[in-house]
Amino acid sequence: MPRFSAQFEQLAVRHVALAAHQSLVFDAEVGSGAWRHSFVDRTFTIGERTLPMLPIGTALPEHGVLAWCWADSSLEPWPWTKDASWRLRMYGITNDIPEFATSGVRLGDWDDLNEAATRLLVVALGVLGARGSYGFRMAHGGGFFVLTDDPVLPTPEEPAPERVEQVLGLAAAYFPELDQMEVAAHYVEALGGRWTQIPGGLSVRFATAGMSLHYAGNRLRWTGPSMA
Repeated sequence: MPRFSAQFEQLAVRHVALAAHQSLVFDAEVGSGAWRHSFVDRTFTIGERTLPMLPIGTALPEHGVLAWCWADSSLEPWPWTKDASWRLRMYGITNDIPEFATSGVRLGDWDDLNEAATRLLVVALGVLGARGSYGFRMAHGGGFFVLTDDPVLPTPEEPAPERVEQVLGLAAAYFPELDQMEVAAHYVEALGGRWTQIPGGLSVRFATAGMSLHYAGNRLRWTGPSMA
C-alpha cells in the first residue's frame, strides 16, 4: 500500500533528484559538527557555520505524525517560524497535494518517522527552491526539520557521471517505487540539459558534456558515453 498519495509521488518525480543533489552540495559546503538553533536570531548553526532558518515541521513519535510548523501552537511566540510551511500549505491546496495541505502527515506505516519526514522534507526543499535542509534530533525521539535559503550556499552545477550516479542512487533510496528513468529525465531538465530515450535508458547532454544512463529493474546500473 502506498505510503504517500499519488499526487505527492508525482511531485517527488519532478523534484527529488535535484533536491537530493542540492542536499549533497549543502552537506559538502556546511560539513558536520555540534548544532544549535535560535528562534530569537532566526538561525541554526552546524559546527562553525550559521545559516538563516526556515522551520518546516516536527516529527512526533507519540502521535505518529509530522506536524507542520504553521499548525504548531508552541511556535506562536515566533510567528515568522510558520512562513515556509504556510507556503507549502498554499502550494498543497493549489496543486492538490494532501501531504502539504493538512496540518500534519500521518506516518504510522513507517518504522522510522524521522526517515519518513526526511522524504517529505527533500520534496519541500525542491518545491520551495531552498539551498539546504537539516533535521535536529529532539529529546522526545522525533526530529525538528528546517530549510535554509541562504543565497551564499552554492547550487548544483553540471554533474560528472559519478555525481549523477550518486544523486540518482539517493533519489531511488528516497522513493524506490517511482519510475527512476522519469526521475532522471526531470533531473536533467532541471539542470538545463537535454535527454533522449535509448534502449534501456537515456542519452543525456549538458552544456559541455554528455553521458548515457543504463537501467535494469528500475535502477540505474551504469553510466557510459553519450549516445546522442
